[in-house]
Amino acid sequence: MNIGLVLQARTGSTRLPEKMLMPFYCKKTILDVLLQRIIAEKLGLPIVLATTTNERDIKIYEIAERNSVFCFRGSETDVLKRFIDTAQEYKFDAVIRICADNPFLSMKYLRKLLEYIKDNKSDYVSFQTSDGTPSIKTHFGFWAEYITVDALRRIQLKTDDSLFHEHVTNYAYTNRDLFCCNFLPIEDFIERSNIRLTVDTADDFQNASKLYETLLNQNLSIEPQNIIPLIDSEMKLNMSKQIILNSK
Repeated sequence: MNIGLVLQARTGSTRLPEKMLMPFYCKKTILDVLLQRIIAEKLGLPIVLATTTNERDIKIYEIAERNSVFCFRGSETDVLKRFIDTAQEYKFDAVIRICADNPFLSMKYLRKLLEYIKDNKSDYVSFQTSDGTPSIKTHFGFWAEYITVDALRRIQLKTDDSLFHEHVTNYAYTNRDLFCCNFLPIEDFIERSNIRLTVDTADDFQNASKLYETLLNQNLSIEPQNIIPLIDSEMKLNMSKQIILNSK
């Protein structure tokens, strides 16, 4: 099976326009630091930055180019179609979907996801909380998702609802009778924490940038076991308001 790592990104965010182009750490953007972290893992999978055909997103293409990864430009509003078209262009049978507004993506969990799909046939695989909430619907920002291209095409055929065409995997994990979905557990210490690391707003961006710099200054890996104690003991970041305002 040919699997690709596909990061979705655009400059047209409504809550924080051009957040993908703002300096996040040492003049690097969120996309730069995320791509470089993934590349450093040497996972042996092709990496594609999937952006839009909107003229302003040429800047996203330039970020892909300077990091030596592929870039596909597709639909701005129909993200589901953008993923299907990306997969078709690069002949992927399945994709690991990564949201580019999650700079603290856990490489440890990414490897767990890749290990699981080696031995388990599924349409969709990700992580979930103890109450069954898929990780993509949480505010933590540590996890990627796996979905087959066949499942993406089936979603495309089954619904025209814009919700499911914007939120690529939502239809699969809310219709588990139609798709083979499997979920890996999230560690308790993460679930108990009240943190938000997905970057949607200016406050999110400021908190994340400060945290990222602190981790690197202390030579700590970008993983939950280092991030959560650091927030609790040193940074005292107040993320509660943003969690309430931006819950999915």
